[in-house]
Amino acid sequence: DLIKPKPHMGFVCSRPWIPTEKSLPYFRLMARSLHRLLYYYANLCSVSKMTEAVEQRIDRSQLLKGVLDLAVLSVLSAQDGYGYDVVRRLRHHGLTDVAEASVYGTLRRLFATGLLTSYVVPSEEGPHRKYYGMTPVGHEWLIDLRNQWGEFRTIIDSLADTDNKGIVL
Repeated sequence: DLIKPKPHMGFVCSRPWIPTEKSLPYFRLMARSLHRLLYYYANLCSVSKMTEAVEQRIDRSQLLKGVLDLAVLSVLSAQDGYGYDVVRRLRHHGLTDVAEASVYGTLRRLFATGLLTSYVVPSEEGPHRKYYGMTPVGHEWLIDLRNQWGEFRTIIDSLADTDNKGIVL
C-alpha cells in the first residue's frame, strides 16, 4: 500500500524512506562503499591528470586557436589556395597539429567578414575547388595582426626567458 506502481515511472514510494534499526547496518555499508568508490575515483582522476601532464607537452591546439587567423592569412598572402591546399601549406611550415575542420571554419569566417574573396576553379581530379584570396582589407588586417603578434611575442619571450629566475615587481 506504500508502494504504488506507475507504468511510466516504475515504482514510487508515497512517503520518504526513514532508516530503522533493522536497515541501519545496510545503510552504513552502502555509505562506506560509496565513500570508497568516490575516493578511488578521485585518486584515479588525479593520477590520470598528473600522467597526462607529464606525458604531454603543452596542448598545441590551444595555442593554435589564437593564431590560426594570422597563419591562414599569411599563407594566402603569398598565393591564393583552396581549403586543403591551405591545410597542406600550414602543415608544411610546421603546424602539423592543425585540423582540417578548423582551417575550413576559419576560411569561411574570414570570407564572411570580408577579409577573403573566393572563386571556383574546375578541377581535373574531382569536384570544382573553391579558391580563397586576400582582399585589400585582408592585407591591412594581416599587417595589423603581424604587428600585434610581434608585440605579444616580445612580451611572452620576456616572461618565459629561461635566464630570468622569476619576475620581480
